[in-house]
Amino acid sequence: MAEGDGGGLYLGFGTSGNSIDTTFEGNKANDNGGAIFVSDAPFAIDASKGANGDEYLCNFNFNSVKSGRGGAIFVERQGSVNVGNCKFKSNGLQIGTEGGAIAALNTATIKVLASMFDDNGAAINGGAMFAMHDSKLTVDNTHFANNYAGTLPSLKGKGGAIYVVGSSISEIKFSKFSNNQAGEVGGGIYSGENSGITLRKNQIISNKAGSAGGGIYISHLTCTVKTNDLSDKLFYSWVPDCTYDKTSCITEEKEVTGKEFCIVSEDLEMRDNEARLGGALFWEYKYNGTGGD
Repeated sequence: MAEGDGGGLYLGFGTSGNSIDTTFEGNKANDNGGAIFVSDAPFAIDASKGANGDEYLCNFNFNSVKSGRGGAIFVERQGSVNVGNCKFKSNGLQIGTEGGAIAALNTATIKVLASMFDDNGAAINGGAMFAMHDSKLTVDNTHFANNYAGTLPSLKGKGGAIYVVGSSISEIKFSKFSNNQAGEVGGGIYSGENSGITLRKNQIISNKAGSAGGGIYISHLTCTVKTNDLSDKLFYSWVPDCTYDKTSCITEEKEVTGKEFCIVSEDLEMRDNEARLGGALFWEYKYNGTGGD
């Protein structure tokens, strides 16, 4: 067990790595990243060939953290993790908070392709995956089954499979969500706090939430975006009023922001989901009648 971060592997600034046909099993960290911790570095995890039925050559099993995030993998800052043809089974948090299998924070990037997340759990949010603070999450052709955030009796826990907040951007396509559950809202997926999400050709089947959004819970329809430069538009959860040089605030930061639609869904199959409000989909309602914004 690592007393800090990275129970199996720690990659920091200036490093890079890749892993092929590897099993990470039973690793533990006191803080973040039960198996792998990545900060300001690129890391790729893949298999030499695709799954044969339920058999994968790349596996993450029974990894955990005690009180941090990312039961199997944690990535932060300018770090990136690409995952292909891997199975995440029974990873989770002992008394921790969020991201049963994978957690991404502070502009990190996660890409997942042709993988499986089964029976991963978080004490509060993001049973399988968690993204926060301007992170980017891409999921393609992946199955999320039997993951959980919190417990139904407690009515606590958001995003049974995936939880995306804090001006993060996510794209989820050609994937399946089945039998995931959240104690409070978003049995399959939770998207909130100015985060953009695109859902394309996904199956959302037999997921459950204790309160609302058995399949999907969405808290908004538009996002605040930065519009005064030529770079890709970034979602902002705050607008800085100055820039800093070491310890001093030296100049005014004149950001120009606007509102854009940031929730996109196409060709979703949603059936047999369950919640007290919005069995398949719940869009948060505000009393001024404008919905989630």
